[in-house]
Amino acid sequence: MFAAFHKRWMQGEPILMRRCIGRMSWAPRVLRRMARESRPGQTRQEGNSLTIIRCSDICEMTGMQVGEFFTNYLQGGVKRKNGVRELLKLKDWPPDGDMRDFAPRHTADFYEMCPVPEYTNPKGPFNVVSLFPQNLSQPDLGPKCYIAFGSPDEAPCEGKNGFEDRGDSVTKMHYDMADAVNLLVHVQSDAMVKAQEEGERDFSYLPCQHDEVGAVWDLFHRNDAAKLELWIKEKAAEGRWYHGPTKVVLTATQNETDAAVRDESVLDHPIHDQLVYLRKDDLALLKQETGIVPWRIYQREGDAVFVPSRCPHQVRNLRPCVKIAVDFVSVENAQFAVDLADDYRGLKQGHTHKEDVLQARAVAMHAWAAAAEALAAGGAGAR
Repeated sequence: MFAAFHKRWMQGEPILMRRCIGRMSWAPRVLRRMARESRPGQTRQEGNSLTIIRCSDICEMTGMQVGEFFTNYLQGGVKRKNGVRELLKLKDWPPDGDMRDFAPRHTADFYEMCPVPEYTNPKGPFNVVSLFPQNLSQPDLGPKCYIAFGSPDEAPCEGKNGFEDRGDSVTKMHYDMADAVNLLVHVQSDAMVKAQEEGERDFSYLPCQHDEVGAVWDLFHRNDAAKLELWIKEKAAEGRWYHGPTKVVLTATQNETDAAVRDESVLDHPIHDQLVYLRKDDLALLKQETGIVPWRIYQREGDAVFVPSRCPHQVRNLRPCVKIAVDFVSVENAQFAVDLADDYRGLKQGHTHKEDVLQARAVAMHAWAAAAEALAAGGAGAR
């Protein structure tokens, strides 16, 4: 398996690995129980409110309790009076602290599930971060937990009808700061949602009894990234996209203060801003005008998606999902992580993604120093 993985990874291609099953349950009721448990140095989270993102207008909401959020997850969303099912995303889980402290046994289970530990494990020999000195502040690589609702039908057009739109549970077009693996550990199937609506027993905690797709990924090769960025800027200038109820506009053509008054989202960078999601008609137009076609991956429970650094990608949840992701820096892609860090530094002051939490240049520098030291100690034999 390692040889096959390495061959594709060297070519900068995303990889899907199936049947990554662990020993622990990641069902909603288990995650809720985690929040109720008190740990040294931490407070119980059950009574605390969460920060939720409402997909219809990309609005952050506070005040929802942990139990209420997971009850809505089991039911597939929050039903409004007009019959529209409201989709929500949990901004951060755990709400505070490190996942390794919040859920140590589940974190260990995640690393056991992850294929190709030579790359994904923090101490893996092909993970450059393993050479980072332990006495320094460590790069923020995760793991992180992402919990969101979903719908199999793509919303017709985000934002045009304001709050009346359902919106889509999506992660918009973006780059990861390094290589990443994303593992889908729970999908709330249609049968589970129906059982909850009809007041039947919750069986979401059972091992996966279905083969339903939880999320769909569109991933672009890094060689197409520059052309994709240019195309997105051209179409944004034509007013093609909305971010929630606000139209996406270009910095070059609009004054930022005036744009805020007109309810417009200013696009500083076509991908780093994470304001654009390419829908079905967008992808068709992209292919027609540029010839660019992404890889499309349908992710099911137990599937791990590997994303090489500097590969633009977007994700849409088709059903309520729990995903765990961790970043790593492979030998093959370390230079691309450094290039991305340089991109972030060029963003305007106050940009959400300007901070280099990976410390990419420091990681590369320490890896180079460790390699030079090993070569000097081993002489010709090390080479």
